Amino acid sequence: MTIVRNFVVCSIALSVAFLIPALADDPGAEKEGKVAKTQEKLSTSIQKTAARIDNFFSNERHNWSANKTRVTLRGNFDWIDDLGWEFNPEFKLFLALPGLNNRLRVVANDDDDNGAADGAPKDQDESDVALRYIGKQTRKGGYSFDLGLSTRDSDLQSFVRFNLFGHYSLGNNWAGRSENRLYWYTSAGLRNDSRQYFERRLSDNWFFRSRTRLQYEEDKNEGWYPEQKFTLFQRISDRSVLAYEVIARQYCDCDPVYPPEKQLVQADRYNLFMARLRFRRNAFYPWLFFELWPGAAWPEERDYEFTPAIRFRLEVVLGTPPKKTVLIE
Repeated sequence: MTIVRNFVVCSIALSVAFLIPALADDPGAEKEGKVAKTQEKLSTSIQKTAARIDNFFSNERHNWSANKTRVTLRGNFDWIDDLGWEFNPEFKLFLALPGLNNRLRVVANDDDDNGAADGAPKDQDESDVALRYIGKQTRKGGYSFDLGLSTRDSDLQSFVRFNLFGHYSLGNNWAGRSENRLYWYTSAGLRNDSRQYFERRLSDNWFFRSRTRLQYEEDKNEGWYPEQKFTLFQRISDRSVLAYEVIARQYCDCDPVYPPEKQLVQADRYNLFMARLRFRRNAFYPWLFFELWPGAAWPEERDYEFTPAIRFRLEVVLGTPPKKTVLIE
């Protein structure tokens, strides 16, 4: 686990280092600059490595430049009132294997749809990598199976996971999405993560989403932990977007935000309410993003007192760039 975490930290630190000169670049300058060349070399190396893996297991040969493998590196700088600053790196991987009829792929840390804790911190030491078999995948739904390794609760363990999802229309204006992930860990036991989405496009620049989430975690007091999040997206331009969010959730006392000496309330589980603004901008290059998340929280741990917080995020995408700029997942 320590090796994996150090690798991620070093990777993001390296990315930040070679991206710093971009802040002084002319946005209209040619992409042959040092920063763009470095990103291109790293992306090419990733695509070629993925293609070699694919070709090793397949009789067919695919051009490395067509491989859809992508690596996302994120550096999060978080500040919470009375806790100070903390740096939290994130690493996401999607390794495509087209030579195997697109049935197999390798994924890492893909279990969160926005790559961040929704109002309460997840276990920052938890990371996973898995081999995924695609049973069925269409625009309306599908299912897949994962076999992998996880550092859940700082304990390296294997797991299996069954993923199920469906998309559907709800009349002329609304759309729905249902997702469920069922886990079994060799040490932590059973976990189930269910999510229900309701979405509506209000205009060309406004979009509404509701997410209802319910998790069961055997290793966390065998409890069910609900969450409700409402998000209103506003597209400011092709390069920037705002998200207005309100969140209510419960979490286990085994995953506290504050250490015991700073808690004002002790309980088996805690409630938390949060209002948050997320600003995301694509800057300089199609693979570079900056984010700013100011928020106000009212955690039960602190007897619901007003608690300000903020996140700064730098995100770098290596490998195949998206066809369209992804502003908010």
